[in-house]
This record gives sequence, C-alpha cells and structure tokens, in this order.
Amino acid sequence: MKSNKLLAIWSGIVLFFLLFPFAVIVYASFTNSALVTIPLEDPGINSYLEILQSGRYVKSLMLSLKVAFFATLFGVTIGTFSSFVIVRKGHVKIVSLINNLLLAPMMVPAVIIGIAIMISISKLGINMSQTLLIMVHTVIVLPYVVRTVCATLSNFDVSIEEASIVMGAKPWHTLLEISIPNIRSGIITSALLAFISSFGEVIITAFILPIGMTTLPVEIMNTLLYNFSPSIAAIAVLVSFGVFTVLYILFRLFPKAFVEAQ
Repeated sequence: MKSNKLLAIWSGIVLFFLLFPFAVIVYASFTNSALVTIPLEDPGINSYLEILQSGRYVKSLMLSLKVAFFATLFGVTIGTFSSFVIVRKGHVKIVSLINNLLLAPMMVPAVIIGIAIMISISKLGINMSQTLLIMVHTVIVLPYVVRTVCATLSNFDVSIEEASIVMGAKPWHTLLEISIPNIRSGIITSALLAFISSFGEVIITAFILPIGMTTLPVEIMNTLLYNFSPSIAAIAVLVSFGVFTVLYILFRLFPKAFVEAQ
C-alpha cells in the first residue's frame, strides 16, 4: 500500500514537470506583449491571429510538413527493406558495414553533418533545393527507422515466412502479405519517430536551406534570436495540438499496432 502511494507521488511529480512547461507556453500565447506577466496585463488571441495573417509562418509550416512527409515516406521504405537485410544477413561483414553507415547520422553531431554537407554540395556545384533538403532529411531519419524495425524484426518468428514459401508463395508475396503486416507496429512507430525528427530538425536544415525558403523550426529560431514574440508560443501550442490530434487519429485507426508497440 505504501509503495503504491510512493509510486503515485513520483508519477505526479514526473507528470507535473512534463506538463508545466507546456502550461507556461499556453499561458504565454495569450499575451499581447513581449513581456509575460502574472496576471496577464492585456490578454487576447492576437498572437494566434498574427500566425494566420502572417504568410511566412504558414509558408514555413507547409514546407516543414512537405519535407517531413516525403522524408518519412522514403526513410521508412528504405529503412524497412534495409532492416530485413540487416536482421537476416547480419553475419555478413558488408551488411554490418551498411548497418553502421545507416546509423551514422545518429552518432555524428548535427553541426558536423551540416558543415560536411554544405562543403560537399559547394565543391560539387550542387544547387540547394527542396529535393536536396528531402534527401538529407531522409538520411537523418534512417537511423530511427532502422533501429525500430530491426528491433521488431528480431522478435518476429521466421518460421511463418518459411511456411509461406513452402506452401508455394513467392518471396515478394510473403514479404508483402506476411512479413510487413506482422511488423506493422514497428513500421508505424518508426514512421512517427521519423516524421517528428524531420519536422523538428533545425541545425542541419539551417546549413542547406534554399534561398527564400525556411522551415518552421528555423523560422522560430530566427525570430527568437532577436526578441520574444507571443506568436512563437502560439505556434508551439498549435503544433502540439496538431501532433496530439494526429496521434489520437492513428490510435483510433490502428489500436492494435499501438498496443503491440508497447
């Protein structure tokens, strides 16, 4: 009984520290001045209206969503098939090398990656573009996909695939109809991690942004470099609400996948 009370207390403390910063951001989003006071001197929703009326925030958000979507799509596709090779052929030396290369973006500091990419494209004469940005973000999210899908595949019973092949199914049919559905929890989890990682990436993105374009995180960083604006807090609230909404929809659509991921 005592242990249950201690667990409840510690859970409450952890929950408080997790939610308190978000509560502060929500509170700050309703101020109309650069100075946040208690109580608010002039509360209102001007910061939210400013976001809707300001084209730069909407444009930056759309670019971030576009890059994150395609980076997640390509990253999950490449990472999932790579994970099959890594798990099934892990004893081969070249496969081990491929695994290390795919995980490298997670181990190398983002600043070094950004500088290396910027110098490389400058030497090669490659123009910065949305395509290049998506390609770089795809490489960035690959470690999250590979680690997650590999962990799911390691717990997958290979005999199910073998039985399918023995029964006459072709390898690609077995992959698409047997293997992929059985590891969908890992794929969905990796997709969420990849999207969040790409959407929130700042350091590497700042090095390779095309002229006249900016993602939402970089736009927020540029704004905060000069002064605090309540619109930044409002953006954080709206983005958080959007993330929670998407997670809720995915949970309703794929409840079993979320349970399996746990």
